[in-house]
Amino acid sequence: MTSLEALEIKLIDRSTDALDQSIEALDAKEYHSAITLYNTVLKAFEALKKSTVTADPVYKLLPEKIEQLQNEHENAVKLFEDSSWEELNEVLTKSVRTKFQDLRYYLRYRDYHEKLGMNIYSKYFENFRKHHYLETCHADSLSEVRNYWEEHYYKNVDTVLPTAFYSLTGNYEPRIIPQEQMRFEIIPFLNDKNQLGMYKDKNMYDRLIPSDRTANTILKRVNGQYFDGRNIFLTRSEAANRIMRQQMDLIVKASQSDDGKGIAKIVYRSGQYLLGKNKVNLKNIESIWGENYLIQTVIQQHEIMSAPHPHSLNTLRMVTLRWKGEIHHLLTYSRFGKDKSIQDNGGKGGISAGVTEEGFFKNFAIDKEANFYKKHPTTGYSFEENNVQVPNYEEFKLFVTELHEYILHHNFITWDIAVSPQGYPVFLEMNFWGANWLQQMVTEKPIFGELTEEILSAVSETKKYEKDS
Repeated sequence: MTSLEALEIKLIDRSTDALDQSIEALDAKEYHSAITLYNTVLKAFEALKKSTVTADPVYKLLPEKIEQLQNEHENAVKLFEDSSWEELNEVLTKSVRTKFQDLRYYLRYRDYHEKLGMNIYSKYFENFRKHHYLETCHADSLSEVRNYWEEHYYKNVDTVLPTAFYSLTGNYEPRIIPQEQMRFEIIPFLNDKNQLGMYKDKNMYDRLIPSDRTANTILKRVNGQYFDGRNIFLTRSEAANRIMRQQMDLIVKASQSDDGKGIAKIVYRSGQYLLGKNKVNLKNIESIWGENYLIQTVIQQHEIMSAPHPHSLNTLRMVTLRWKGEIHHLLTYSRFGKDKSIQDNGGKGGISAGVTEEGFFKNFAIDKEANFYKKHPTTGYSFEENNVQVPNYEEFKLFVTELHEYILHHNFITWDIAVSPQGYPVFLEMNFWGANWLQQMVTEKPIFGELTEEILSAVSETKKYEKDS
């Protein structure tokens, strides 16, 4: 640690000590003392800001963190001026102190983590650090991880994910694929990005995937034109009448988005449809979803899927790979909504729990921010205590590998599959990328398993050829 870094940490400690005393004074309703002590905090913070002006510009997160703390101070000062003592106490305790602690950790460990091969500027570093996944780092083990990638991929990679994986599993696994390599190098090698459009369009699913185990589509809008579920043309008036004749809750989906985006439920009550609390008709649907969407009946789900969060259709995200002519099932994890949202998607606030090769749920879940759960945050459902198994799980694996046979341009696919009340798979959606870090963390295994070295070698050789040509 440099002398400047030691000074910065000393200033943070001085600020934190004065802050704690200010909070104690507020608790005792000694408001004048609290103000005096907080002025000490502000003076130390001003000195800290001056010291960080000369910081190495490579530490580009530092100005951002200083600015965040500055904003918290400005908010606190306003509360002092307004004598909002109760709110002030909460802000000082939960916001200002937390920001100081975060800044101290960053200053203390930034060089240490960088030397271990971690990209300290990525959102994954921030999320994992914030949730204490990076507190145990073994230099020798991470050196083995870096050596593995240099040998099989001829490249150094970010060691954040292998470190977080070790924190969760107790195992340093060099085959864990970092998100950056997966998203920008491996998936473009496996899938034809020029052929995404057709496969992403949900209104084409019935043409691409000949299966009767799918959601029941009652209406499609394609390029502004209406069709029924059998692709027979409808006038706009016929489309409006078709919706009203259903007299049941329906799901509206944007047809050209993926990963659960643009989905809502319209509820049938007393002869009319409601979106939230507002009455909705075809004109309203058109204004929200535009010229490309579809409307489906609500899928009923198996009790093991509804139990953690009954308000959403909870699904299995199943991943398949075509490699050397054979289609492999790589892994599965379950996805559950929260906060009574109808969507299970992690990007919309949902949580994910791994599924073992035998179809049992893992005893924990993780969300997109890397928060760890033993119980569902909305319902209190215990993943640890409920040792449940997906019924007919081998049939689910067979189902997605057979579906993949119809998709020729893409070798890596993630499938969203519902579990029917009878325990059978129901196809919902396919995607061609995903939160690779989350997939490996919740299932506690490298995504490509025994195929990892073959795939890394093939991708690196292709990249080398492209560079040399």
